[in-house]
Amino acid sequence: FIDSWHKSPDATVMAFGEILNRLKAAVQSSPGRLIKDFHGVVSPSEQSTATKFALIRSMSVAPAEGANPEALQAMVQEKSMRRSQSTSHEQVKTRSPLARASFRTSTEEMEDVFRMICLDASPMAPVAEIEATLDDLVFFLCDTLGYGRPEVELFLQRVDTDQNGKVDFEEFKQGYGLLNTCRFRNRQSETLLRKPGSVNGEQFTIEDLTACEAHVLDCVSACTIDGCKDSEILIGPSEASVFVRDCVDCTFYICAQQLRTRQCKRCTFFLFSGTEPIIETSEKLRLAPLALAYKDLAKQLEAAGLDATQNFWNSVFDFSSPDNPKLNWRPAELAECKQFQIIFDEEMSEADSSLFPSVTEEVLSAGPLESGLHAGSRMDVPMLA
Repeated sequence: FIDSWHKSPDATVMAFGEILNRLKAAVQSSPGRLIKDFHGVVSPSEQSTATKFALIRSMSVAPAEGANPEALQAMVQEKSMRRSQSTSHEQVKTRSPLARASFRTSTEEMEDVFRMICLDASPMAPVAEIEATLDDLVFFLCDTLGYGRPEVELFLQRVDTDQNGKVDFEEFKQGYGLLNTCRFRNRQSETLLRKPGSVNGEQFTIEDLTACEAHVLDCVSACTIDGCKDSEILIGPSEASVFVRDCVDCTFYICAQQLRTRQCKRCTFFLFSGTEPIIETSEKLRLAPLALAYKDLAKQLEAAGLDATQNFWNSVFDFSSPDNPKLNWRPAELAECKQFQIIFDEEMSEADSSLFPSVTEEVLSAGPLESGLHAGSRMDVPMLA
């Protein structure tokens, strides 16, 4: 907008409106190019950290199929209204630029993200001459998108083939598929984190973790967990089902509308389930009520439409043993059911800390609730490629 306005010294108010509409279309169709143009016309002294944060957090890399200025204007007005009506802790949902990152992502899209990370670099510099430092990666991935620092440090170690402590574009491309906001896949002995506000209700996928600690501290629409071993996995409130398949010797903290397992062995579930959990061809499972606290958990539970007082954790239906529902599972020991607290810099609210407290003997031995709903059918959810 600044560039266009400077090129039109005699422009009228009508021209002002036309430039603004073109800008709105550019936000939707080519945000990466817009960022480059922004750096071409705004002095470095004006490019504050706050501006950089706003640019990264509010823009999706995914291009639109034909920009629609009218639809975009309506969206901007709606977001503006929601901001004015929200309380200080509420945020407008935005999709992470890495929500669909994979090793098959186009080079152009990878470049857009890489330039977002390296915003201090000249926008006119060839991408082959740009390098991201650890500070660049931490700011973009941890401070802005809500990843955990150990994951980011390990990413740098993996892709920094020339061992200069920085990541160039060729190295970045080799590891790009590891940076997906909504997927953990093929990891061993790693600590993985998504902080509150990072996933924003997207579907989450976890596959083939071994000896990992994976915490998704945000709302998800649904979640599939496959082929994990010896790992600790936490899933924030899910408005739908969490499917756990082919997992062995894992500990799960799950808050969902429903839990469904298939072919799991020797796993422990600290569980909130809004309806009866379903297990199938699983054995030696242990279940207990969820005892968990972290910042924004209460708000997330409300957003997922779940009622903390209605936990069907022990109302289990076993397709493999319908006549003996406790053949393949038993309650966990009381000593294991202390509240799991995850602490960040900001203090959690009283609502967050009291929602799922440590489990008492009375709660652990209470009879199961009954929802009156049909148990459903055998699990037939396809494995993701």
